[in-house]
Amino acid sequence: MVTEKEKQYLRDLAKKQMEYAHLDIMKERTQQWYEHNALCGTRPMLIMEMSTFQDSILPKPHCQSPEAQEIERQLMIPIINHELIDDLQELEGYLFPESAGW
Repeated sequence: MVTEKEKQYLRDLAKKQMEYAHLDIMKERTQQWYEHNALCGTRPMLIMEMSTFQDSILPKPHCQSPEAQEIERQLMIPIINHELIDDLQELEGYLFPESAGW
């Protein structure tokens, strides 16, 4: 069972992810990826695949319930990627669904 405190924390993480996704640099990266994929890019496009070491850099879960921990993990991966690695990966922006009854 996800607690109200966990729900609020997850909403705050989703808001942070949304804010990062709307940074000007993300719009620039989107354009750079379009140019790269059209073979018109002006620079190499590099991203770091974190899947092999992300457990080493993700913070300890704040949430207690397994359901909330999984959502927290999914939200933290792109946040940590942006904050620590800041490669050319685009950050998707989406809000935590209020319509889910939370």
